[in-house]
Amino acid sequence: NQYLDLGKNKKFFLKTYGCQMNEHDSENIKGMLNMMQFTETEEMEEADLILMVYDSSNVDKEDEEISSLLKDKKIIKVYNKSDLIDEKDSDFLYISALNGDINILKDAIISKLNLDQSNYTTPSINNARELGILENIKEQLLEIKSDINLPIDLLASRLKEVLNLILSITGEDYDFDMISEIFSRFCVGK
Repeated sequence: NQYLDLGKNKKFFLKTYGCQMNEHDSENIKGMLNMMQFTETEEMEEADLILMVYDSSNVDKEDEEISSLLKDKKIIKVYNKSDLIDEKDSDFLYISALNGDINILKDAIISKLNLDQSNYTTPSINNARELGILENIKEQLLEIKSDINLPIDLLASRLKEVLNLILSITGEDYDFDMISEIFSRFCVGK
C-alpha cells in the first residue's frame, strides 16, 4: 500500500463538530490515519496535522471561526457526509466516511504535509519536540564524554537514558526497567 508509513513519527489532532454520528465517522478517519502510522495527540500544539471534521449538511459558522484562529498550523477542514448534500463548494474537501469515501483525504494529507517516500530516505526533524529532545541528547552525551572516567555501570546507565531519548524520536520507546524485570525472572544456566 502506497500510504503505509507515510505518517510515521507524525502526530495528528482531530476535532469533530456537529452531531454524535460525526464522532463515529471520525473513528473511520482515525483508523485511516493509524494505518498510515500517524499517532493521535490530545495536545493541538504537538500536532503536525490538525483535522477539523464538520458535518457538511449542518455547517456552523462559529465552528469555522475556531479554525481561523489556528493560522500557523497545518489544518485540513474536512466536510463529512458529502453523500447528503447536492451542492458542493469547490474550495472545500468533502468526504463520506460512512461510505468509506476518504481516499481524497489521504491525498490531501500527503499534499499538506509534503509526504512521499523520500521522507524516509532523507533524515529530518519533524517538530519542536524532536528538536528539544535532540538538544537534550547532545547535552547528555557531552556530559558523558566529560565524565568518561566514571565507573562503567554509571556510564551505561546514562547511555541507556540517551538511547531512550533517541527511541522516543523514532517512535520506538522501550522501557528498559520493564525489560530488565522480565529477564531477571529467567534462570540462565543449569
